[in-house]
Amino acid sequence: MRRPSAIVVAIAAGAVVRGALLLTTQVVAIDGITYIDQARMMVAGRLADALAMPFPPGYPAAIAALHTLLGMPATAAGWELSGQLASLLAGVLLVPAVYALTREVLRDTKAPIESVALIAAVLCAFQPQLAKYATQVRSESVYFLFFTLGLLFAIRTVRNRSPADPALAALSIVLAYLVRPEAILLVPLLGAW
Repeated sequence: MRRPSAIVVAIAAGAVVRGALLLTTQVVAIDGITYIDQARMMVAGRLADALAMPFPPGYPAAIAALHTLLGMPATAAGWELSGQLASLLAGVLLVPAVYALTREVLRDTKAPIESVALIAAVLCAFQPQLAKYATQVRSESVYFLFFTLGLLFAIRTVRNRSPADPALAALSIVLAYLVRPEAILLVPLLGAW
């Protein structure tokens, strides 16, 4: 039988840590209530009302999508769990994204790429604040995921890795922007690079 690779173990460990924290998270942040209200409006077809709210639409759209896809109950608990699952999914996916970004950054160096990338992934999997964000109805995990993917594909674009990389970089940056507008700062930063 084949042993699982180290990155698979790191991803699984990160998922276990986040899952355990999810079971003990008891209070929704004030921002979370607004995100849930926006998601409810989106599901109800009141997009203009959702967009008039003070927060960007990306994270509420993720909540609304998961709520609908999973057939969650239209109760406060159902909406809260949808928000937590959106954060959890992004938080778990951040681990392999950090691994891939680290590998790409170190690609043309003499560093022990696999070892350093694995260390970065393990640090991401066990970093307490990242794990905490991945269990809360807050936008940070989703933002960190798309921001990291934007950096990854932007670096790959500069290095001419694949014809799809520019589109994936743009898509990731736009999605990060729709979650948190400060992602727009990636555009001039990458343009200067």
